[in-house]
Amino acid sequence: MKKSLVILSLLTGLALASSAAPAKPTDGSWRTYSQNFNEPVEQWTQGGALQRDFSLWVVNPSFHGFNYEWCLWDSDDHMEMSFSGVFEPGHTASITKCFYADTGEDIHYARSATEDIEVTVTVRSGPHTQTVTGEHVACILGPDYDLDGDDMQPIEGSNADPALWGKAVLSYVTFTATNTGRKKQHSYGYAYYGFYVNQGPGGGDCLLGQRFGYDPAWRLGAS
Repeated sequence: MKKSLVILSLLTGLALASSAAPAKPTDGSWRTYSQNFNEPVEQWTQGGALQRDFSLWVVNPSFHGFNYEWCLWDSDDHMEMSFSGVFEPGHTASITKCFYADTGEDIHYARSATEDIEVTVTVRSGPHTQTVTGEHVACILGPDYDLDGDDMQPIEGSNADPALWGKAVLSYVTFTATNTGRKKQHSYGYAYYGFYVNQGPGGGDCLLGQRFGYDPAWRLGAS
C-alpha cells in the first residue's frame, strides 16, 4: 500500500487582441508542470512500499508541515519542468530543485529544441559539484552514495522513532538555458529529474553517455 501524490500545474495565458498595442512575447523562463511524490520512502522502509504498519514508514519530511519546497526522495519520485519564451542573445534562465540523494542513482536531464539554446545541468550534493553543458542535451547520472560510507546522514523527522530514520544527503539540481547565438530565439525545452530506473524521456540519451557530455565516473562515496 503506497500513497502517491501527483501535482500537475498547468499555466495558461489569455491573450487579449489589441490593434494598438500587440502583446509582447514573454522572456524565456522555466516552470514546473509535473511533480510525483510517494510514501513511504520505500528504500528505507522495513518491508518496502507494501508495508502496512504506518509506524514503520519512513516519510519525506520536506512535504509534511508548512514547507515551501518539496524534495524528491522515494525511488518512484520524479519532477518535470519546461522552459519557453523569447531568448535574446545572451539571455539565460534557470530553475533549482532539491532532492535527497542516497544509494539510488538519479537522472538529471535537460533538452532544448534549438541548438543555439545551450542547456546546463549542475548537481550540488554535500561537498561535491558536477556540471555538464551541452549545445542541445545535457544530463548527469548520480550521485550514488555508498551505503556504508560516511556521507549520508539520518534525515530528522522521517519517522517518529529516530532509530528508523532514513539516510540521505540533501542535494540540489539547477537547470539552465542560455542563448549562445547571435540571434533572438523563440525557443522551448524540457527537464526531468528522478530515480534512474524510471528514466523519463531523457533516459535513452543519458545511456548514450559521452556523446552528450555525460560523465559515467561520477559515483559518490564509492571512489
